[in-house]
Amino acid sequence: MSTSPSQGRPASRSPLPAYILFVLLFLSLTAALLSLCRVLAGKDALPTQQPNGASNSSPFSSYVFVIDAGHGGEDGGAVGYVDGRQLTEKQVNLAIANALTSLLEDAGAQVIMTRTEDILLYDRNSDYQGRKKALDMAARLAITEQAGKDGATVIFVSIHQNTFSDSRYSGLQVYYSANTPDSARLANTIQATARAQLDPDNSRATKNGSDIYLLKNLHYPAVLVECGFLSNPDECASLSTETYQNRVAYTIFTALRQYTNETP
Repeated sequence: MSTSPSQGRPASRSPLPAYILFVLLFLSLTAALLSLCRVLAGKDALPTQQPNGASNSSPFSSYVFVIDAGHGGEDGGAVGYVDGRQLTEKQVNLAIANALTSLLEDAGAQVIMTRTEDILLYDRNSDYQGRKKALDMAARLAITEQAGKDGATVIFVSIHQNTFSDSRYSGLQVYYSANTPDSARLANTIQATARAQLDPDNSRATKNGSDIYLLKNLHYPAVLVECGFLSNPDECASLSTETYQNRVAYTIFTALRQYTNETP
């Protein structure tokens, strides 16, 4: 009995000609090579991080931080003693300032340090006799004002250590510029963070620093942080260690992050 084409065993499909398979393979390889070239050229690369871990979403990205390590060179500042060894304020200030700068830069901030070595900031070619300290202060002021000359939002943080005739006293304390209300807000944030992270028994309050040259003359958010008392044996011993210096730096960093997050 004869059957129609639609009946019985279906007809088998013929394989694709070899030349068509070759063309398809060639096109696939070509597309893969073009994609690889675009990646190598950076056109299809994933977004990369900015230097030091910066990103456009960093709360610090719209600020320039001026970190001022107080004293230096011939001006050692306050002095303390740890196991008979002298500890000068200038070296503790620079250590904390360096640690704070590293934290800020790693978080994407632009940072300017007034000094990065053990010197006073006066022109050695000028008539500096009897004027070193005044010239140093003027140089620190000029560095900070230069940082904001193009309209940048500047935050100034000066690092210092305290001392007193009575060795019982201890604790971090922040002074602020009276020229901007944001200075007091920043000082209060640092003081509260220090109480939370460094010493819950620290009952010190922030103080108006209108008698401090830099705070008197700056018109940006500006604070001076007295990180502790070198005249207190226990606090001096702590401040002599890199571990505690880093804790102080991180405390200030945390407060700066909170302040910038809360600033409109």
